[in-house]
Amino acid sequence: MDLTIEGPALDDDVVEAMRRGLARMGRPDAEVVAANDLQSAVRRLDSSLSAYTIRRGSGEVAAKTIVTPEASVIVVNSKYLREASHLDVERVLAHEAGHLALEAHGETVSPGRLNGESEWRWKLRYLGGTALEEYRIERALYELGYGASEMAEGESVTGSLHALNCGVFEAMTNPQSHADVRFFEARILEVVSNFAKVLDYCGALSLSGRGRGYPERDLDRFGRANWDDFVGSHWTERIDFLATVPDVRESGTGKFTKEMWHQIATLEEKLLKRVGFVFEDAPSIGTYGFFRRQSDQDTQSRLDRATEEAMARESQA
Repeated sequence: MDLTIEGPALDDDVVEAMRRGLARMGRPDAEVVAANDLQSAVRRLDSSLSAYTIRRGSGEVAAKTIVTPEASVIVVNSKYLREASHLDVERVLAHEAGHLALEAHGETVSPGRLNGESEWRWKLRYLGGTALEEYRIERALYELGYGASEMAEGESVTGSLHALNCGVFEAMTNPQSHADVRFFEARILEVVSNFAKVLDYCGALSLSGRGRGYPERDLDRFGRANWDDFVGSHWTERIDFLATVPDVRESGTGKFTKEMWHQIATLEEKLLKRVGFVFEDAPSIGTYGFFRRQSDQDTQSRLDRATEEAMARESQA
């Protein structure tokens, strides 16, 4: 491990836990930066991530793997390294090393469009592909004996569902969304992308055999209502698809055919529709439209639930 530490030195036990995590995923020589300010460090190391934020759902990310033509580096929040258990530190480094493994195998989702692929289908394929990377890594971690990720725990999933609900309304009420439909589209896709990753974290736990009946059983009343609304029957279809995907330790190159990428895009199209939005082609003018396809009554119901949940969370704070 090539480790750069910003700020005070880390305890030897923490550094050793980091080494174990990298080694278990087959990346013992990875470059790692322990950053005092994770968000700023990521933006500094990759200029294309100038809008990167560490907020995810109801929490914050602990680490981010950056892959550039110059180098691949894992950036970890120094505060997390100093406060988390050694096992949690090991798990986080193993997870991030999984991203390096995907990159080394040439199995990260392609940023380019496939032949004949429309722009909006490419956006959904990319959204689904990045979520799928999380699934493949998490499945491997469960096979290696690691415990559940916080991202897949009931309280966190409930928070992520609330963040999805609130994120949609924040996008809808942003003045810039009214002036620029592409800005609105990007904001909605961002919140759906974050939630798709949560679903694939949940899928990895469920398919590991440790999450029977999960995750509905672990959600509070707000979480269950949001789950039924935003996910519902989509969960079964998503799980059935994820079950066909190998974990990160097994090459999936032969599996990821054009047809499979089409399946991934279609899956995310269905999730987007449950959230309340659709893409529609407009071939006569050579572009596409992005629309809200949800009744005002259903929209109001979601807003009322988001407001009630926010008030309940505030009263418990």
